[in-house]
Amino acid sequence: MKKDCVKTCTIFYIIFVIYLSIFGLTMVYSGDLKHLDNLLDKNQKEAYYKIKKERLNHFYTGLCIGGLLGLGVILSNIQVTSKYCLAGIILLVVTSTVYCVLPKSDYMVKHLKTEEQKLAWITIYRNFIKKKIAGFLGVIILYFCVPMFF
Repeated sequence: MKKDCVKTCTIFYIIFVIYLSIFGLTMVYSGDLKHLDNLLDKNQKEAYYKIKKERLNHFYTGLCIGGLLGLGVILSNIQVTSKYCLAGIILLVVTSTVYCVLPKSDYMVKHLKTEEQKLAWITIYRNFIKKKIAGFLGVIILYFCVPMFF
């Protein structure tokens, strides 16, 4: 296996496992999201679901663009031994970039009225940052500890 293949695939696996960790942690621990949902009135919930739907569409748009670019790399004649890992990196990076770059029509913070709702939103934000850090640290630990067992 060539050295560039190992580097490219290592980068892909790191990014991929971070993604999986964040999604996994969000699925396992979503109490903060449920708490906010319980605090919202009918109009706020409508705005919240509209915002969530728009963000999900942004994610899908990024996924489609990244998928097409990744597929382009796989189908191209590029002389790289790790085409699939490179395509995976492109998919994940483009998905995140497109999601961040696309304009957002509304923000939930504009719809929050009570102090308790605002604190719940801050908790969600802080927990998301913690999930990102936990995912990154988990990958680093895996990266350095797994080779010790093989």
